[in-house]
Amino acid sequence: MFIGYLAKMLLLLPVLLLCAVKGASISVKKYFPQSRIVGGATASVGQFPHQVSLKFLNSHNCGGSIISSTYIVTAAHCIALGKPPVEIPPQFLTVRAGSRHVDRGGQLVRVAEVKMHPLYDGSDNDIAVLRLAQTLRFNSQVKAIALAKRDPPTGVPILTSGWGLTRNGGNTTTYLQYTTLMAVKNEDCNRLTYGGVHESILCLAHNINNGVCKGDSGGPAVYKNQLVGVTNYVVGGCGSYNPDGFASVAYYRDWLRNNTNIALHIGMTFRKISIILCLCFIHIVWGDVFFLQPRILGGNRASEGQFPHQVLVRSTSGTVCGGSIISEYYILTAAHCVTYGSPPIKESTGSIIVKAGSTQLARGGQMLRVSKIIVHPDYDDSENDIALVKLEKPLKFSETIKPISLAEEDPPEGASVTVSGWGNVRDGGLKSRDLLFTTLTAMSHKNCNELLGYAPISLLCLAHRSGNGACEGDSGGPAVYNGKLVGVANVVYEACGSAYPDGYARVSYYRDWIVLNAEL
Repeated sequence: MFIGYLAKMLLLLPVLLLCAVKGASISVKKYFPQSRIVGGATASVGQFPHQVSLKFLNSHNCGGSIISSTYIVTAAHCIALGKPPVEIPPQFLTVRAGSRHVDRGGQLVRVAEVKMHPLYDGSDNDIAVLRLAQTLRFNSQVKAIALAKRDPPTGVPILTSGWGLTRNGGNTTTYLQYTTLMAVKNEDCNRLTYGGVHESILCLAHNINNGVCKGDSGGPAVYKNQLVGVTNYVVGGCGSYNPDGFASVAYYRDWLRNNTNIALHIGMTFRKISIILCLCFIHIVWGDVFFLQPRILGGNRASEGQFPHQVLVRSTSGTVCGGSIISEYYILTAAHCVTYGSPPIKESTGSIIVKAGSTQLARGGQMLRVSKIIVHPDYDDSENDIALVKLEKPLKFSETIKPISLAEEDPPEGASVTVSGWGNVRDGGLKSRDLLFTTLTAMSHKNCNELLGYAPISLLCLAHRSGNGACEGDSGGPAVYNGKLVGVANVVYEACGSAYPDGYARVSYYRDWIVLNAEL
């Protein structure tokens, strides 16, 4: 069996080498961009921490996006050859993460497994996932990106990046480039490209001499800090007047989740960690800890006035978050609740509404407009995920509307911490109509850092048993210990209710910044 396999590989090697030299495949209408963004700008260090370079025989071939610590999403044509397509053996592939330089720096990791979409036919369903041989070490320059649940609305700006050709027929770039494209309807895309555009394709328009090119294939298209597309093809040459084609992440989201064991979370970064490592760690470190009460995912219903500091923060785009009253004018929440894009851009004050004094998602309480949004100056899509919202009018304090004090220190390891919110009642489920709460357990930063591989010093880790914890819609909400605010809901790891701890911004770490900017 091994000899037969080796013989096949020897026969395939010249084809592989030819592919490495020639680059992209070409069809009648679609030109697959395999090796700088046309008309782009050079990315700064850490600007696109989800971006990777996919290397074939140690040379840059395509882009890709980190969707967990062990999985990369890319285009199927980046890892397949021939018709019908045959997957390139993983031993020929490596991934470089955490560097804007195409050939040095960052983390270079081997690929252990290649999985293209089962219906990929050389053109349609052009999406694939790679399982890495080693776990990526997350830091400020290496981070996962969340998978979008829906396509971006028409006309919004979409960021795309890559190391592809700088112009049609030009040279590849050494440093990561990026540009902004615009989402268009598929029916408009059909008229522009004179052909059928499947619903699985996200069309992104651009100016002449702009867009993706060879070497950008498999790379990311990002809207509001979420991965919305995977670079597939250009029509009529790089930088032409035709829109570029991207695989819609929303369309393939279920397939991606089923083939990588990842899921969305309350914030915009999630990580996949070996389940064996996680379970062993919890058994050793947390074997004597009793985790209290059920999760927010189907957890206890709060009574009126039980959490008078809790508010609902909503945007006109439909985003649901939590927040905490810290004075009659100021609400503390997560930065990703009041920003969009990458790098983050603040929402307009007119698009944010705050509701206080009710446990009901859709009725009751005081509705207030916002006059000012203050995002932490070092917020970078994941770290320093904290913000202040100033209200147009002061809150009227009552039994159901009260401020909460800011903690000066973290809760001790093993302490019970109460969290609350209107988030999803289960992973992928609907928002709760009633305010729910549960109790999590404080972890030391040392233990959390060892478990996750990387945890910023600004992060408070709250552990829970599997099937417990925060979920989408709980972002920005409070974590309370001894009547004081100790955390702001930021992120869950792998999936809502997973065995991994949830991440909260440490109020004690940011206390001076909060006091200064909230005029306390």
